[in-house]
Parts: sequence; C-alpha cells; structure tokens
Amino acid sequence: MSENVEISEEAIRTLGNQFDSASAYRRVITLAYIITKASGSGQRAATRSASEVTAAKEDKYWFPLPEKQDSLKALRSYQDLVEAGSPKEKSSTLRRFFPWLKRKPTEALSGSTPLEVEQISEGGVSGHDLTKYYREVSIDDSSLASTDPHKIFLDHMRDTRALDQYYASLIQLGFKRLWEKPGVKDEEVKQWLKVLAHTLKQQRSMDNFQMQVSASALYGLYSMQLKFSQNGALTPHIEAVMNVATESLKSVRRRIGPATSDLTWQKEILDPSTGFSDKLNEKAALLAIMQNDPEFRAAIDVDVKAGTAALEAFQQNFQSFTAHKRVAVLAAFYHVIKWNPKEATAVKLLRKIQSHAFPHEESLINFIWENTRARKTKSQIVINS
Repeated sequence: MSENVEISEEAIRTLGNQFDSASAYRRVITLAYIITKASGSGQRAATRSASEVTAAKEDKYWFPLPEKQDSLKALRSYQDLVEAGSPKEKSSTLRRFFPWLKRKPTEALSGSTPLEVEQISEGGVSGHDLTKYYREVSIDDSSLASTDPHKIFLDHMRDTRALDQYYASLIQLGFKRLWEKPGVKDEEVKQWLKVLAHTLKQQRSMDNFQMQVSASALYGLYSMQLKFSQNGALTPHIEAVMNVATESLKSVRRRIGPATSDLTWQKEILDPSTGFSDKLNEKAALLAIMQNDPEFRAAIDVDVKAGTAALEAFQQNFQSFTAHKRVAVLAAFYHVIKWNPKEATAVKLLRKIQSHAFPHEESLINFIWENTRARKTKSQIVINS
C-alpha cells in the first residue's frame, strides 16, 4: 500500500468502533495504521472520522444535530472557525487524530478574552437581583478579537438566514464545551451565561427563531443544573439565566398564543403536558435519532431480558444524562410501557426517575401514566377493590 493511499471515512469508523474491544497490541497497530497511511484528503477524512468516533464514544454531552446537510455543513464551518482561533499548540500526530488528548485540564477557555462578570452573587445577593443583572446584561463584542470564540458565536447567532435547529446547535456547543472540559472554572461558566443572556435579549424580531433559541437555552441550562448541582456559587447564576430564557418564551407566547408547533424537542420542553412531538412519539423515528446509542434499540426491542437491562441502565444513569437525552429516555419508556410486555418493570423504574425529575419531565411522565396501559392497570385496581 502506498503512502498516499486514501482511507475512507467508513473504514476509519470501523476501526474506531472496534477500538474499545481490541487488545492493547491491536490498539497500537490500529493507531499506527491510521497515522502512517492517511495523507492528503484521506488524512483530512481520517481526522474528521476519528473525531466523530471519539465524540460518539467519549462525549457525555449529547444533543440532537440538525437534520439538513446545509445546516450540518454550516455547523462544521463554525467549529472550524472556533478551533482556528484557539491558541496553537505543538501537538503530536496522535493528538491530532484523537482530540481527547489535545487539551490540558488547566487550559483556560481557548482563544477567549475574559468577559467581565460582576461579582453580584457574593454577599448573599438575592436571586431576583441576579435575574435583573442577566436580564439587562449587554456585551460590546466589537472590542473582542475576531478569533475570540464568544465573538464568533455572537456573529453566527446574528445571521438568521436558516433555522433547522442550527442556532439551537450553536448554543448546545457552548454548553457541551463546559460540560466536557476537565477542571472548568466557575468564571468560564459565568462568561458563557453572560453571552447566552445577551443572545436571548437580542432575539426579538423572529418569533420562531426566539422560541428555538430559548428552548435550546433551557435544555442547556437544565444540563448545567445537573453538572453543577453541588456548586452553590454557580447554581444561582444558572437559575437566573433560566428565568431570562423563560421570560423570553413568555414574550413570544403573549404575541402568538400557546405554542402549536410540533417541532421535535421544542414541544417536550414548551408544552410537555401534551406529550411527545411526532418524531419522539414514533418508535422508528426515535430509534433513528438515537441510532448511535444501542441501549435505545435494546430498550424498545422485543427481547425482554435485554430491554430490562437497558431500562435499568437508563434509570441508574439518568442523573448523568444531558437534558435532551433525558427526554429521549422518557420517550423510550413511553414506547415500552405502551407496547411491550415488560411494562411492570418499566413502570417501577420510571417511578424512580419521577422522584427527581425536572418540571417538564414530570409533565411528560404524567402524560405517560395517562396515555398508556399504566392508567388502565390503575383503573382496574380501583374497580376491583
């Protein structure tokens, strides 16, 4: 095989998918093969594919990507800009292929000029004052360098030519960075919250756009509540920006009335009492969305033993899932309780989840009780008693 041979993305994915189960010797051979054989366009494909494999296996922050290819392309371009603005480092070829080795835990927010965040949470300042601060926050990003990630984010959020969840994904990438960064500092989180609050404040002209942005912000903020639940210095800031996002949604509803959109993910957090959106309500569509997570297919499969194990894993790990994935898990329970024979176990596990659910999750769970055999079972018990 020549040194300039191109390796397909499918081949790299296959190697990546087999990496975890391979022996130490096999892993070394795999790494050597990728590094020495990929070059030119093949190397670029290998690098991106290895990154995608890594993201699927290592990233714990999950969120749905846009479905349209033009939106995905725009999202990749955005990521390339952010990465290009990061401080250059002398990384080995190995680190280029396997990004989780790339940054040191102590590294500051890449390429970012620290934004001034008032220390108003010190000294027992009320949550109302924090909400007021974030409601009125304003950022003059003209003073930021063009390569600053905050500047790049704000510039892209101003370009409202397309929807298709692209802007929701931009927001999720900001949360993803904080969720996955080892040793992330409180100040970095507050900087992002300030940028997010500024963004929510700016989106006033397009109702659909504002709903998409605000809903995505709420998903990310719920995820941050999970990650920093024991951080008393950060939780008031997170809750304050949640108030701002909620106010943003309320301003839309005052103009257009209750949300009638059935957009996936928006309905679940904006109108959870009405149940799941079309795609999460359809088993095949849910499995397509979660195709990279085999536990979802196992949970909904007819194999009772495998399904029970998957549902138990969902319940045990529920607190470590992102807000988006938690909603997908609830949709999986809905399908199981509605159609599968392992209903009793699923009901028991879902009741455990309900004991520490967020408000929108509580509403979704109540919808499940009211629209599945679980309700019929309760009715039969009452009649027979």
